Amino acid sequence: MRVSEVFSVSRRSWVSCFFLFMSYLAPATAQEPEQPLVDPDAMMILQRAAQHMADAERFSVTIRNGYDTVQANGQKIEFGDRRQVLVNRPNQLRVDVERSDGKQSTVVFDGKNLTAYDHTNNVYALSAISGDVDAAVKHFVRDLRMRMPMAMLLVREFPTDLKRRVQQLDYVEETAGGGVPSDHLAGRGADVDFQMWIARGEQPLIQRVVLTYKLEEGAPQFWAEFSDWNFSPTVPEGKFEFNDSNQQNREDRYDDAREDRQDFYEDEIDDDWDGCCDDDWDEGEALLVGAVVGGAVVAIAESSDEDYVQSTAPISALPCTPAVQAINGITYYSCGSNWYNQVYSSGGVAYIAVQPPQGY
Repeated sequence: MRVSEVFSVSRRSWVSCFFLFMSYLAPATAQEPEQPLVDPDAMMILQRAAQHMADAERFSVTIRNGYDTVQANGQKIEFGDRRQVLVNRPNQLRVDVERSDGKQSTVVFDGKNLTAYDHTNNVYALSAISGDVDAAVKHFVRDLRMRMPMAMLLVREFPTDLKRRVQQLDYVEETAGGGVPSDHLAGRGADVDFQMWIARGEQPLIQRVVLTYKLEEGAPQFWAEFSDWNFSPTVPEGKFEFNDSNQQNREDRYDDAREDRQDFYEDEIDDDWDGCCDDDWDEGEALLVGAVVGGAVVAIAESSDEDYVQSTAPISALPCTPAVQAINGITYYSCGSNWYNQVYSSGGVAYIAVQPPQGY
């Protein structure tokens, strides 16, 4: 005989079960206090790390980073570089960059001039800017519209800026990944989600950062790993000076070109560096990047082969009689829809293609 199992109850039993079920639900329907979006313990860890950076009079660090570039077909390609950062407050900064393809560049600030030098193409651009490191970094990002990964880490306002931009923050776990016991935090901003690993102990040093551009197509990521932190580095004489053998000739012949402040970095894919205002001088870029100092000279090629990167080299002459416009203190040369800035190559003037200024 086949046996079947059937669950059956009487009407009275159903009524009893219903009220019993509702009695279990009743506590859940009561309004519970909302959990804070920002974990206070996590924020204390984050602020301690930020304040440690802001209080440092000088430091050096090696940053190895990578970032996704989303191709036209949706594929993500990762590029990266290695950066040697040296900060000597109040008014000296140097960043040496080696890209994943071996090309090298340097950014130097000596308190009077901010210089970006492309070793590969022997091209440099100089912008006269006086002040401290904060002023130089903001000028680099906001006025020159150049990319500076982890820019916020270099300014004294790091703790204030970070706290203002974090909308949600959680403590994930204590981890020993990378061999350094660290606190793993996860946060969210308006445009960017981030994770940060901060060393436990007397020196809350940032070990790793991962940024996710959640509003961008394909949600690309930027990551950075920090090593060789040194808060009493030896600073060799001349480390913050830029020496050009043709400097005097350049000054004599091209004095009017001092306002040409864009350089070879401008051809990068970069949608976030609008620098609209004082409160968001880096336009909220990656909370920390300000997410990908002196970037790589790359543009993503829309091609079906493996030529994913296009490098921009300077040209000696423009293909037209350009329209010359001074926009936000920067001189642009436009030929139709193509825009250029002057740079200096081998002691002479050259031109390099750049993105149009915002609004053009």
